[in-house]
Amino acid sequence: MTAPAERVVRPGFESKVPRTPDEFAARWKESREYQIVRAEIEKYKNLYPLNGSSADAFRENKKSAQAKGQRLKSPFTLTYMQQVQLCLWRSWKRLKGSPGQKCCICLYPGCHTSAT
Repeated sequence: MTAPAERVVRPGFESKVPRTPDEFAARWKESREYQIVRAEIEKYKNLYPLNGSSADAFRENKKSAQAKGQRLKSPFTLTYMQQVQLCLWRSWKRLKGSPGQKCCICLYPGCHTSAT
């Protein structure tokens, strides 16, 4: 849309269509849609302030769901070892549920089929 070589302007609208990225940005900020989006963002910010009760409830919920031993500032709920254990357990369950794949792996070590 902002690449001049790819843009097709309808005849008669040559002077009305923005030509540069700055003109596109200015046109967007003058638009009715931009005003609606800004109003929705402000409404959301007023309903859910950054340090309001909803944020506190979210932090408490995250803290209670986090694994014991996991850092409180970590974005992950499981520790690294718990994630590795979970991956191994899931791989084992997948392998156990697909006996044909086991035979393929045992008989043909280079055979790597993916179970979906």
